[in-house]
Amino acid sequence: FDITPEVATRIIGELKATEYTYFMGILDTHVAFEAFLEEAYKQGIAGTGKHTWIFGDAVGIGSKGPYPKGSALANAVRGSGVISASGGISGFNLFDKLTDAIASTKNPSDLEYLKSKFQENVFPDKLVEEMPFLNETEFANSPGVMGPFIYDAAILMGLAACSAKNSSAYFDGETHFAHMQKTSFAGASGTIVLDNVTGTRTAESAIFTLHNLVVDDQGSEEGNSVMYKAVESRLFRNGEWETVADFVFNDGTTNVSKDLPPLVVDLNLCSFGFRATGLTICAIIILLSFGFAGWTVYKRETHVIKASQPIFLLIICAGSAILGASIVPLSIDQGSASQQMGDIACQITPWFVFIGFVVIFSALFTKTHRINKLFSNPSFKRIKVTALDVAKPMIALVTVNILVLSLWTAFAPLSQTTVVISTDTFGRATETFSECSSENPIPYFTTLTVVDLGTLAFSAYK
Repeated sequence: FDITPEVATRIIGELKATEYTYFMGILDTHVAFEAFLEEAYKQGIAGTGKHTWIFGDAVGIGSKGPYPKGSALANAVRGSGVISASGGISGFNLFDKLTDAIASTKNPSDLEYLKSKFQENVFPDKLVEEMPFLNETEFANSPGVMGPFIYDAAILMGLAACSAKNSSAYFDGETHFAHMQKTSFAGASGTIVLDNVTGTRTAESAIFTLHNLVVDDQGSEEGNSVMYKAVESRLFRNGEWETVADFVFNDGTTNVSKDLPPLVVDLNLCSFGFRATGLTICAIIILLSFGFAGWTVYKRETHVIKASQPIFLLIICAGSAILGASIVPLSIDQGSASQQMGDIACQITPWFVFIGFVVIFSALFTKTHRINKLFSNPSFKRIKVTALDVAKPMIALVTVNILVLSLWTAFAPLSQTTVVISTDTFGRATETFSECSSENPIPYFTTLTVVDLGTLAFSAYK
């Protein structure tokens, strides 16, 4: 189709919207090649050092330019590539044999025959003397780009015809084609293998070359214009790419750039201020807990402290320190620790929270239970309530919590997982947050909640 400025603008705009950094252009002319690259440069997807363009061989494998230095095409063409099907390479046995066979036709007898056939079938309106290309020194020096393919196609048709003739005295085009699909042989352009479904040659059996367009110092005019030459960089044969020379990209380096735009991910991490505030509160809680515990021990002989029962006060201080310490693992996220440390933080958080809570609550519950036992004596007779008597509920509560937490850690350990909030057009996560999760935490969490809150409700009732 005609490459108008409007068409080029629309197509390049659609390519830009994909956000890819590598583009493959199948164009039919060198004019279209320049038109698209110039528009791509204008829209910022060529000549940026981040984008790479590869074209089919219809745009030509020869030199490009000259282009004025600093122009759109001078910047956009640099580091692009041209991929083409190859009829063979020098050093390949059958290709060299074909090359030698074609070169052997440069003798008077064969040239005379070729001239007669050219005049009869190709240039019937020209005299033999008007076909000077048959006498040029370059004639028959190489099979050219299409020569090996045409040769192998003729051999394929012949071998398939022989195969079809062996099956039946007569055959039609469909039978001939069916035998072509089954025929495989070593040709001048590589091993010939056809796809059984499409009938075309399989890509793995063909030879392809990738040429890199780099600055031609000899062809460029210093300070005025830039010429680009095609340098063979990669060779595809036997189903694999081989490196012939380094591919120089648009940024002037041989570093392979990523095929997608840079990914920016919002991990929703704790800010420095938020984490600092939390850890400061944690430190205050722990320091106050130890401070009050020390004060309690120091004042243990005073009447007020004795009446408040020091042992329970110390237990409350211990529980407060444990519960306050839970802020430390809660402050750990992907930005501050490794995955292993995150998993450990998730696993120990419920230990700090539930053990800290139950230690504080059990001390209060035990103290209340002790008072309740005294006031529940209707005769107001003197009774003795030992420390063990009032400690039994606390020991039972702590034991149950430790047991359930141990089972939770052993059979359904919490781990730090990433939850995706949003993705880009390529399915890559652009916003995430981390949370602690396990396969089945509900039975353990429910048991702990029912036991602890149930005991709290019972205590309030009593």
